[in-house]
Amino acid sequence: NMIYLINIKEELIPNADCIVATAWQTSNLINKFSLIKGRKFDFIQDFYPYMGRKRDIVKTWKHDHKKIVISDWLYQEVLKYAKSKRDVICIKNSVNKKLFFRDKKIKKKNKSVCLMYSKGTYKNAETAIKTLIKVKKKIDINASIFGKDKVDLPLPNWIKFMGQLSHEDLFKLYNKSDIFLSSSRMEGGAGPIGEAMMCECAVITNDTLGSRDFAVNNKTALVSDPNQSKLLEINLIKVLKNKKLKTMLVKNALVNLKKFSWKNSAQKFEKFLKLT
Repeated sequence: NMIYLINIKEELIPNADCIVATAWQTSNLINKFSLIKGRKFDFIQDFYPYMGRKRDIVKTWKHDHKKIVISDWLYQEVLKYAKSKRDVICIKNSVNKKLFFRDKKIKKKNKSVCLMYSKGTYKNAETAIKTLIKVKKKIDINASIFGKDKVDLPLPNWIKFMGQLSHEDLFKLYNKSDIFLSSSRMEGGAGPIGEAMMCECAVITNDTLGSRDFAVNNKTALVSDPNQSKLLEINLIKVLKNKKLKTMLVKNALVNLKKFSWKNSAQKFEKFLKLT
């Protein structure tokens, strides 16, 4: 049963076995609750500077709560501040493989690139658009952009802005595209990258830290330093010119994704709640 609250006040929260804060702000709130509201957990999915000030976030990691993180780099960060290593577990995100997969009935367009757009500064999306425009001068590509935020930059007619997509339309876009481009500077996880990989897009991405589980440089993706935007252009051109490289990245990505399962992650999550 879902109960939606406008204010997170202890008297409005049902008594429970466990209570899980999904943001550092709510971690501070539940820290004051009595244990009758449940054993306390923090579900940690991202870090500063985009989720808040470092000192504010790190302070919550010192709470006497058990902690669940979604990627290896976050696990290492949280361990620096947690009271005990036993209080922290890494349970990695997966991809819904029933919703995202290669549909052979949809023909991929050669030299077609897709990317997600957001105005969030950490998404660094304008760099991706500028990269596409630079590459277009050397190779005849077409591109599609999706996302809920409107693109402020003027777009050439060969770049199609599709807005916020339904699952069905996003599935079709991934299956029509042969390359997925990400220029994010930092991410807690790598959801869109994994979705695109399942639909057999070759991935060109910055090292966002959270992307490392899915995007292994020169194996499952081409990965570049977020501070060297020129590398995105170089790597995109590499894949566009080298069909063998593109095929290798796609195959290796599919093999790597077999290691990740929502079922296994859910069972691990439930077990951690029960045992601690």
